[in-house]
Amino acid sequence: MKIDFLWALYYISLNQIKTNLNIDNQESVDCFLKNDVLQIIKFSLNYDDQRIQEGALNLLGNLLLGKQQQNKIVFEKLIELGVMAKLIQFLNGINRQFRILCLRIVNNMVQIEGVTQSVYLQNIFPVLIQRISQDDSSVKIF
Repeated sequence: MKIDFLWALYYISLNQIKTNLNIDNQESVDCFLKNDVLQIIKFSLNYDDQRIQEGALNLLGNLLLGKQQQNKIVFEKLIELGVMAKLIQFLNGINRQFRILCLRIVNNMVQIEGVTQSVYLQNIFPVLIQRISQDDSSVKIF
């Protein structure tokens, strides 16, 4: 039920942006929407309910499947919002499903042109190396 709430907010945000800004350009709408949705994702990742956190990770992974320029905007906004630290926390956590979702997100981030040198992304690599050295099967999926 709570995950449905996230999707409802996503669609409400889309309609609100289209109405308020009267934008016909779908890329512009997507850009504004992603900023709103990223705020919801940040809140949801810090919410004390694993189902909501999982829904937020899924939504974030899906957002990073867009066009290169939009993905770069999303990546920069994630840094600004402090979401990268939460991803590292989940990668270090005991919940295997969360680790797999975070690895999917990291994999999508690595595909974004020009972000692999980011200090924030570089901070994730030692965690991955540690997981590989511990023979973590979730990292092998990556």
